[in-house]
Amino acid sequence: MPEPSRDLANYFVTAHAPSPGRRLANVVETKLPWLFLIYALPSVIVLSVIMAPFQVADELANIERADQISRGVMISPRLGGTIDGSWIAIGALYQNMPFHPEVTQTVALARQAGAIRWSGPKDHVNFQATAQYGPFLSLPQAFGIVFGRLAGLSLARTLLAARLINGFAACVVGFLALSICKRGRALIFVTLLLPMTLSQFSSASQDALLISLSILAVAIASRSEQSPSQTPSFVSAIFVATLVASSSLAIFG
Repeated sequence: MPEPSRDLANYFVTAHAPSPGRRLANVVETKLPWLFLIYALPSVIVLSVIMAPFQVADELANIERADQISRGVMISPRLGGTIDGSWIAIGALYQNMPFHPEVTQTVALARQAGAIRWSGPKDHVNFQATAQYGPFLSLPQAFGIVFGRLAGLSLARTLLAARLINGFAACVVGFLALSICKRGRALIFVTLLLPMTLSQFSSASQDALLISLSILAVAIASRSEQSPSQTPSFVSAIFVATLVASSSLAIFG
């Protein structure tokens, strides 16, 4: 017959052992932000390298807007403005690739793109698809362009630098959103790791930060326990939402 003290000890061990559901909840609570980074950062690096230039929607127009911002023009004329003329040249190499799966990146095409260097400012370049947007969500790409220009990189490598900086910024915002989110963390985790999300993170498009900051606003709002309009979280969510809106509304010089 077992000793009563041993039975009592076994009871307490069993009673305090976490259930599988509780262990899963603990993973969601503490590990998802890091799991996101572990998966997202390598994915963004690989996709930034292997995706042919300008194969994410409006990436060429976004990099042209970032070039304009890198020259100090925060508010653009309606149709575009002054950028380095070589963006037009490298864009022309890939203009027939979207929506044509039979047209692919080749070694010869990559070498041709890699040979394109900075040619100097060109006025009245039309990139009206992105000229209307505010400057804030294009700042990471603009830093990448400044770095590429000062380092004498080719435009193809400058585009890669802009992609990597933009992707890193978006991943950091996504990590922050997962870290502070109180409800719906698993849904945010899945949304951040969707293939479409990661392809945007790996591009020079402002949509990378548009997506991640929108998710951050939702994460901040999820922390509200009282009436949302009476909490500091609500004020923070409104600030982030305003930042996103300011880069999505039409603003012209």
